Amino acid sequence: MISHTTPLLVAFTCLSLTSSAIQAADHPDILNRSGISGGGEMTVFDWEAIEGPSDQFLGRVEISATLCFRKFSNNPSFSFLQLGRGARPVLAIGNGWGPTVWTVFDGQKNQDISMPGDIPVVVDEPRRFLIAIDYHTDQPDVATITMTGAAESMVLRGDFSFTSVVIRNGNTPDDTTVDFTDLSITGLRTAHQSKEPLDTEPMVLSYDNLKTYVDRFNAEDEELFANIPNSEAYDFLKQNIPLFECPDEDMQRTYYFRWWTYRKHVKDTPDGYVITEFLPKVGWAGKHNTISCPAAHHFYEGRWLHDPQYMDDYAIFWLRKGGSPRSYSFWIADAYYQRDLVTPDPELLIDLLPDLVGNYQAWEKGWSWRGRNDIGQRESGLFYTIDDRDGGEASIGKHGFRPTLNSFMYGDARAIAAIADMAGDSELAATYNDKAATLKKLIQEKLWDPEAEFFKILPAPDLKSQPAKPDEPLKDVRELYGYTPWYFNLPDPGYEAGWNQLMDPEGFYAPYGPTFAEQRHPAFRLSYEGHECQWNGPSWPLATCSVLTALANLLNNYEQDVIDRDAYYQTLQCYTRSHQLTREDGTVVPWIDENIHPHTGDWIARTRLHDWAETDPELEKRKGGKHRGKDYNHSTYNDLIITGLVGLRPQAGDQVVVNPLLPTDTWDYFCLDDVHYHGRQLTIVWDRTGERYGRGAGLTLYCDGDRIAHSPTLSRITGQL
Repeated sequence: MISHTTPLLVAFTCLSLTSSAIQAADHPDILNRSGISGGGEMTVFDWEAIEGPSDQFLGRVEISATLCFRKFSNNPSFSFLQLGRGARPVLAIGNGWGPTVWTVFDGQKNQDISMPGDIPVVVDEPRRFLIAIDYHTDQPDVATITMTGAAESMVLRGDFSFTSVVIRNGNTPDDTTVDFTDLSITGLRTAHQSKEPLDTEPMVLSYDNLKTYVDRFNAEDEELFANIPNSEAYDFLKQNIPLFECPDEDMQRTYYFRWWTYRKHVKDTPDGYVITEFLPKVGWAGKHNTISCPAAHHFYEGRWLHDPQYMDDYAIFWLRKGGSPRSYSFWIADAYYQRDLVTPDPELLIDLLPDLVGNYQAWEKGWSWRGRNDIGQRESGLFYTIDDRDGGEASIGKHGFRPTLNSFMYGDARAIAAIADMAGDSELAATYNDKAATLKKLIQEKLWDPEAEFFKILPAPDLKSQPAKPDEPLKDVRELYGYTPWYFNLPDPGYEAGWNQLMDPEGFYAPYGPTFAEQRHPAFRLSYEGHECQWNGPSWPLATCSVLTALANLLNNYEQDVIDRDAYYQTLQCYTRSHQLTREDGTVVPWIDENIHPHTGDWIARTRLHDWAETDPELEKRKGGKHRGKDYNHSTYNDLIITGLVGLRPQAGDQVVVNPLLPTDTWDYFCLDDVHYHGRQLTIVWDRTGERYGRGAGLTLYCDGDRIAHSPTLSRITGQL
């Protein structure tokens, strides 16, 4: 029988489990325990790292174990689990929750093993199965379990009961029972335990607005797709989001609408929670329909959710559960670090540090994209990619050393250095600070066009083997991604002049969001022909939100007179205005989709897909269906309200900085309530007269209900947690 303890989650990675026969009462905190026949002793397993064994294969070790499986609400069974050495599985578990039939692979033949009787799986109840492990002659006390394929998604809960070990040598038919005390198992590791969210209620606002908006959004929604259904939307949002109130109905509605749509993309999987870009399955997505292109935006937005498990699981997924973080440009380390500035969990970041370093090194090494382009770092020190893999296909600037990817790598290097400092690894921190400094110098020297006063794309050969052209000029187009360096506070003072293009009608300004390419360029297009996702003219929320984040950094962290808060607010208004769709019956509903016509507000890809549904249904199906862009999750919005307009600036340490970018004479009031920040509850109130909320006039910051900062005017304030 098993002696049960408090259930914990266990995931598979490269740590080890060693055992010693001692009295269980001496170690009440040990996760894994098992009863063995005779003597009344328990076999107790402690976690430690061990060196990997050699590749010499002797035979197979079979361990009888009792485990509890965790059932996920939207995935009632596991298809299979593989354990193996290298790419060769030595165990596959089949049939999920059905009758027990196990297939064991020893590398040479298959052997069917049926457990005694049919033992149905009962969720969270123990069951017994066999584990087959490679056994090695030169290290008889070490056995290896390597997780491959679907095994990386397996999550187990409960006590492990190892009751016997049988070594099958392979040279003789005799089975030899050995003492399990001396056996080590590589591959088991306790999973990260997310912190419990704060149990809070709003200090100033009620849930009435949230309920009204959710009821309206649900009533107007066809609910074609959702991971968390509309019937659960209000409860989820009530438990997880900060409340917001302002006199601008469009912004207030859009704030709640974007949380309502984000909720649809929170997907519970056997690998934990992930966040999707598209709700319907699309052919270019990875595991669980995930796509790395907008993933950093998912973290910037999702960091304000109250329950940290959603972002914790998602962070682990990209690096350890089968995510494909390099299928597109993805500033992963920066996103993880920026999220930690809101919900600090240094243990998780430090644990993921080797994976983040490995990801960065993979970008440095590079790879071939379909044999046509060598993506990664080149001899110059800059990083090459193509527009499609950089989140901007069919662009005017095309491929080369792009300001986006190179800024992303700068941001990741800075973040890795900061996490290394957390871990006390000063050498690693210095290495990545040096990498960041080198990239910064190269970006400012090689990608800056002093005549156009803009960061641009530097062309480069598609393949490393092709010679570079000496004195290759920068591309002749300004594209919105030229503002990306400020997303990471990269440029030195003196490069701000290009920001005058944001509000220039011949540059990027348009009523439904900034155009991606400058409108004066001869190749600028707003086309309803060819590819439905062109980055040569339309406005893209993916780019707009990045520009607003960059502009907020500029306004907070630089002394300059090129652009001001009015421009931030006007651009945010244009972005807000784009969040709508006029249906055939004339009804206007809240909406977010892919690319938008910057002068009419028509969602271009949606129009194209609906046209193809009538004229070429097969093409429309291959493209993901006419509804693929509905509730599209490719950008931030609420993070812009929180960190930009309201001005809560996430940072390390106990100081809270609030610097609203709302122009001074625009609103008489706003309130951001029930913000979970550094394990505390924050409320930010602006009340010009003091009559709206009855808490005095001015801008006030509260922490856990206590006032910690105040200004009579709408200006920067700081307080201590």
